[in-house]
Amino acid sequence: MAVQTKTTDVGPVGLIPMGEYNPSATYSLLMTVLYNHDSWVCIAMTPEGDEKQISGIAPDDPTRGAENWQALTDGGRAAVAVAGQVRSEFNDWFGATASEGIRRTVSDWFATVQNAWSTWFSQTKTEWTNWLNNTKTAWTDWFNSVKSAWTSWFGADATSGVQKQWATLKADSTAATNRANTAAATAEAWNTHPPYIGDGTTGDLNYWYLYDVTTAQYIKGPYAKGDDIDYSTMTPEEKQQLIDNIKADLVFAPDADCEAAAAEIIFTPQA
Repeated sequence: MAVQTKTTDVGPVGLIPMGEYNPSATYSLLMTVLYNHDSWVCIAMTPEGDEKQISGIAPDDPTRGAENWQALTDGGRAAVAVAGQVRSEFNDWFGATASEGIRRTVSDWFATVQNAWSTWFSQTKTEWTNWLNNTKTAWTDWFNSVKSAWTSWFGADATSGVQKQWATLKADSTAATNRANTAAATAEAWNTHPPYIGDGTTGDLNYWYLYDVTTAQYIKGPYAKGDDIDYSTMTPEEKQQLIDNIKADLVFAPDADCEAAAAEIIFTPQA
């Protein structure tokens, strides 16, 4: 009896790597893909157990993914889950908004620091302003006091204080200088124009002629005997002229001395 054999195509018996999942590609039994960081193997079969091809069905398809794909690894999804958990915990810690988490803590701290700084700066500014105003007032009072004292001592104008004293001293000095200049000019004039007795040719005979500084001329004086003045023969006018000349000569003498000299001329009897 002959033995009969039958050949059955069981298809691929090993995994067939296909790279990254492509929704446009066609996949069949034992083909593997990378999808969302995981490895997936195609297990697509007909209800009768025959191999079939699929396309456009992703491993995570909510209706047909589980019947056509089986996960070989779970690293990607676990990583995504861990990443999600870490992200959630970080958001809880850091704060999804400025009013949550560490962001709220930092915001509150910054607000506290800002308020403290504002309060300190405002207080310091007020104290500084008060100090500056007080210093300004004290300086102004001191300056006005010094100015008042200086004005009182020096004088507001030439009619008060040192200015007045200086003006008076200057006026007195000027007057004294003028008198000295006048006396010097008079002395110089008398020195260059000495008195003389007329000889009949130059002036009347035996009359004194005295130089008058005011008119710059010789004026006839009293009658003279020899070199002496004879008071007894002098007219009142001649005596007054002599008195005036003596007063002019005694320009620096007190008035009492001048009057005494005049009295001697008038009342002293002649020998």
